[in-house]
Amino acid sequence: MNHNKWVVLLLSLFLMWVSAPTWANGKYAVFNSQQAILESNTAKSRIKILHKSKAFLKKKNRFDSLSKTGKSLIDKVKKDADVLSLAKKKKIRGDLEGKQSEMAKLGKELEKMELDVRKKLMVDMRPRLQRAVKQVVKVKKIDLLFDRQMVVHASPKMDVTKDVIKYLNQ
Repeated sequence: MNHNKWVVLLLSLFLMWVSAPTWANGKYAVFNSQQAILESNTAKSRIKILHKSKAFLKKKNRFDSLSKTGKSLIDKVKKDADVLSLAKKKKIRGDLEGKQSEMAKLGKELEKMELDVRKKLMVDMRPRLQRAVKQVVKVKKIDLLFDRQMVVHASPKMDVTKDVIKYLNQ
């Protein structure tokens, strides 16, 4: 049994040594699939449509209004801190806490709306992404393509994300 382990180990080392020149001669590249999809014209268009939708605008406008009102309350407290009564300060603090709470809720809702659009984009555009990747691999004669998120380090000159985006936008 121990003898078999050595044979397997030596055989593995030999195969790695023999195949090393093949690896060294290949052309490698990386790309960021998520970035390619989200920076495509289709994604930008869908995000723009979301930002112009009534539901999104209503929440965004409310968020901005709360933010503006909250800032003016804070400015009032800073300006009039010496003359405000304790009761008035408590009331303003309560108003601010309520506005902050509503803003946090609205912020999460707005983020979820964008996240939902992005998730749908990732699913809807997967076939187009695969075709674009095949085109880039063919044109650039790439032997091995890695997703950028799976690589610890790669030189920026190895990144073909912009090329994939170009094909996605055709």
